[in-house]
Amino acid sequence: MKALFTCKDVSKLASAALDRELSWRENIGIKIHLWVCVPCQHYVQHLRFLRRAAAEAGKTPPKTPLSDEARERMKRLLNGQ
Repeated sequence: MKALFTCKDVSKLASAALDRELSWRENIGIKIHLWVCVPCQHYVQHLRFLRRAAAEAGKTPPKTPLSDEARERMKRLLNGQ
C-alpha cells in the first residue's frame, strides 16, 4: 500500500466508509491527507452532511403541506408544460 494517499484515494475511501468500516491503515492515511488537503477536508465534510441529511429526511413530515394548486403547478413545470 502507498505511504501517502492521493485526493483520488481519499475520495474513494471516504465514500467506501459509508458502506463499510475502514481499516486502521486507511483511517490513518485519510487523516494524514486531510491535515494538508483543504479540498478533501471540504469533500469529507460534504459527505458527512449529506449522510446526516439523508438520515433525517424521512424522520419528520414537512411543516407546511403543499396546496393542491401548488402540487399541480409543480407537476406541470416538471413535465415541461
